[in-house]
Amino acid sequence: TTVGYGDQDSWSNDGVTLFIGCYALFGMVLMSSALGIIAAHIIEGQEIALREAQRKIKEAQLSSGLESLVMVGAAAEKFKRKMSDNRLGAVSAGGMAKVHGLGSRIVPKFVVDLFKSLWHKLLQLFTTLCLGMVLIYFDHEAAEDVDTPTFIQCFYFAVITGTTIGYGDLSPQTPAGRLIGVFYILTAVVSLGNVLGDIASHFVEAKKKEALEKVLHKRISMDDFSQFDLNGDGRINRAEFVIKKLMLMGILSDSDVSMVEREFDKMDMDGNGDITPEELKAWMEKKKKHAASAWQKAALACKKVTKQTIIKQKVKDV
Repeated sequence: TTVGYGDQDSWSNDGVTLFIGCYALFGMVLMSSALGIIAAHIIEGQEIALREAQRKIKEAQLSSGLESLVMVGAAAEKFKRKMSDNRLGAVSAGGMAKVHGLGSRIVPKFVVDLFKSLWHKLLQLFTTLCLGMVLIYFDHEAAEDVDTPTFIQCFYFAVITGTTIGYGDLSPQTPAGRLIGVFYILTAVVSLGNVLGDIASHFVEAKKKEALEKVLHKRISMDDFSQFDLNGDGRINRAEFVIKKLMLMGILSDSDVSMVEREFDKMDMDGNGDITPEELKAWMEKKKKHAASAWQKAALACKKVTKQTIIKQKVKDV
C-alpha cells in the first residue's frame, strides 16, 4: 500500500533486496489491475441490469400469445451470452495468444495489448528508473563514510522511491544528491502513475469496447423499429439509423440530438428541412450583427459604470 514504515534498517543480502524491489513494483501493477477489473465488472453489471429491465418492459408490453415466444428468445439469448462469457472467461483465464515472429509462441494476449498501448510510457518509466539508479550511485560515490551501492541496491532505491514507499534505508547523502532527488521523486511518481493509471483503464476500455461492438453489430428487429423511426413517418432513413445507433452506443444522448436539431432549425430559416447557401450566409450575417450588438451593450454598460464610479469619487472628495 506504499506505506513504508521505515523500521527496516537494511535487507540481509542483494537477493532479498532485489525481491523487495520487484515485489513493490509488481504489487503496484497488481493493485492497478485489480481496480481496473473491479471497475469493468461494475460497468458490466450495470449493462446487465439495463438489459434485464428492458427485457421485462418488452415482456409486459407483449400480449399473452407472444409471451412464450419472447421467453424462448430471451432464454436463447441468455444461453448465447453465457456461452460467449465462458469463451471470454477461458481466454481471460488462459490469457494465451499466438504471436508470430521467429516462430510461433504463446504469450498472454492482454500483455500484448498492454505493451502496444503503453510501450512509450514504459520506455519513459524505464528511463526514469535508470536516472534514479545513476543518482544514488554517484551520490554515494561522492559521500564520505558510505559504501558504494551495488546495481541491485540502485535498482531497489529507484523502485522504492518511484512507488512512494520510501523505507528510508537508502537515500541520497550529499546536498547535491538530495536536490536532484527532489526532481527525481516528482518525475518517477508521475511516470509510474501514468503507467499504472493506463493499466487500470485498459480493462475498463476493453469492457466498453466490447459493449460498443455488441450494440454496433446487433441487428434491429421489428420491436426496435419504432425506436429507430425518430420522426415517426413509418420509415427509417440513413440519418435516423446512424443517430439511434450512436445513441445506443452512448456516444450521443437525447439532449445532444435536441441541441443539434435546435441549431439546425435556426439555420433553416424557411423551415423546409434544407439549408441553402443563401440561408447559411443570412444566418452568419445575423450572428455577426448579434455579436456586434452584444459588444455595444457591454461597452455602454462599462461606460455607465465608469461614469457612476467617477461621480461617486468626486462626491466623496467634496
